[in-house]
Amino acid sequence: MKPAMQDDAPNSLPDSLSRLLDQPSANLEDAQLRALAAIRQQALTRHAERLAEPDTLRERLSSWLLLHALQVKRALAAAGFALVAGGGLMMVEGMLAEEEAVDIAILSHELPLESMLDPAFSGAVHD
Repeated sequence: MKPAMQDDAPNSLPDSLSRLLDQPSANLEDAQLRALAAIRQQALTRHAERLAEPDTLRERLSSWLLLHALQVKRALAAAGFALVAGGGLMMVEGMLAEEEAVDIAILSHELPLESMLDPAFSGAVHD
């Protein structure tokens, strides 16, 4: 028994297949052309019958997912942006509240504002 594919051969395709592929398609015999035309017609008929059949649940679900994949991606991107923006706003609000608390504490303190701005005063407070 001769192996169909030989590793040491320069062309790894079987000889019969290589001969078929090397021949131009315009030189086919009439019997081959008729057989190819009949096979093509059968395939087109099967394809038309398949298109006429109702889609299965799996096919409908796959089609829906393909059609809505871009919308899902956009929605996820928008949700991610909203989370990042919301987190940033929460941090900014926290910092603003801290600044307001410091401003209120400074302005409502008993000491005059000028004394708090004096470098000697702030050095003495920290010591």
